[in-house]
Amino acid sequence: GPIDEGCTQQLIINLQQGYNFISIPFELSNNNINDAFAGILSDLNRIYGFETNWMVFRTSSIPPSTLNTIQSLRGYVVIMNNPSTITFSGTIDNNKQRNLNQGWNLISINSLNQIPITNALQGLNYLGVWKFDINIQDYVQLNIATDSLEPGKSYWVYLNSPGIFNP
Repeated sequence: GPIDEGCTQQLIINLQQGYNFISIPFELSNNNINDAFAGILSDLNRIYGFETNWMVFRTSSIPPSTLNTIQSLRGYVVIMNNPSTITFSGTIDNNKQRNLNQGWNLISINSLNQIPITNALQGLNYLGVWKFDINIQDYVQLNIATDSLEPGKSYWVYLNSPGIFNP
């Protein structure tokens, strides 16, 4: 709610070796992906984002990266060569919205508190929500009635029709 808004806040994300489905709830003063992850580039393999297709950020300039900025309400798959920790700081914009497509969308919430799925996806016609479980290295379908979306994580949602996401 409004309590989050306006003031600069921090979120610490622990990254494991391999796949991490993360998100950043803030509006960063500098959302260039190279700068946002500058502190951990030596341990980073690559970062993927998904709109209607996959985009990738690589630490090398060849081939060129197709993912250049990091934004709230989106999910990112961060692949690490070694475990590391990263701290993001910024402000939360409660009015931020995102247009979601029919089919698969990689989403996240822009809050530092968890939000029940039914609230986060209010007004959307969705089939289900999945998260990546790092312990079993596989996707798990969430219980829409009882589960919540957590800050700093990202989720796949399947939409039956396009809609506006405003968690």
